[in-house]
Amino acid sequence: MSRTFARRGHSARASDGALARRQWHPSIYGAALLLGLLTSSGCVGARNNTDILEARLRQQEDLAYQYHRQLSELRGELEVAHHEADILRGQLSNIGQETLPAEYTQSLFRVEGLRFNSMFTRSRDQDGKPGDDVLTAVFYPVDEHGDMVKLPGAIRIEVLDMTRPEPERGVAAWEFSPRDSRELWTSGFLSSGYELKLPWSEPPPPGELIVHARLTTPDGRQFDATHTIEIEGDSLRDQPLQLAPPAEARPVSLNGNDSGRLRRSAASPQVKEILPMSFSREERPREEPDVRSETDGAGPTTGADEEADKQHSGDQPPPFPEGLQTSDNWTDETIPYLR
Repeated sequence: MSRTFARRGHSARASDGALARRQWHPSIYGAALLLGLLTSSGCVGARNNTDILEARLRQQEDLAYQYHRQLSELRGELEVAHHEADILRGQLSNIGQETLPAEYTQSLFRVEGLRFNSMFTRSRDQDGKPGDDVLTAVFYPVDEHGDMVKLPGAIRIEVLDMTRPEPERGVAAWEFSPRDSRELWTSGFLSSGYELKLPWSEPPPPGELIVHARLTTPDGRQFDATHTIEIEGDSLRDQPLQLAPPAEARPVSLNGNDSGRLRRSAASPQVKEILPMSFSREERPREEPDVRSETDGAGPTTGADEEADKQHSGDQPPPFPEGLQTSDNWTDETIPYLR
């Protein structure tokens, strides 16, 4: 009886385990299927990315080929344009019209403005007479980056006095043709550009003046620039430089009186009084005579002894004037000082 129940219990547990295995099998199969799908999709995505990159590379190669072909065509057209420009320039020269040289053709389209050199643009006096007689103006064309561009053209310089009424503001004016402007261009270490030395017809009025420059290019464009200069009046120019006169000085006296002191001038009270060395009149120390000892004997004298006797003798004049103190006989009261 017990065996029968044991068999029945074992068979029940076995049937439950089989049922559980049958329940879990679909989930395991689903996970495996999902993993397979992900793996296959990754391979397909990588393959698609490679195809896209290859397609883009082919497009870039096609564009590069098209640009290279267009560049070759434009270069050919540019050569033809240069040749035609040379022909037209020769024809204009034959009929007497002025043309722009070929070296300035490229600079023509780079110019974007005009600029003054403020350091060298000024009015100055050359003949030494009252009033300025020359206006020096230095300016040059520039491109969009501010770099200098050499380009000839018609130039007009005008000087204006803004303190006058409008009809009378013009002080002076000069004009130059494009052919003349080529000779005005200078290239130097300190400055480059158009350097103009313009003589004044009459001395300019003192004060601030406006210098206006205009450059007209061969294609008709105009570029303007202005600069302010200062004109000094004749009263300021001719006025001598005022300097304080030096103090009256006399040589130092050797006898120790006060006439040798430096005296302060009444016209320059700022000059400090300087006192020279004060000397007291003392007698110069006498030289002791050379007394030979009687114990030396009466032997014959040599040449050296005779020279020594001459040096110690009082026949020679003293090396310094009488009463002049030297550093070997200074005292606390006679040391030189500066007050």
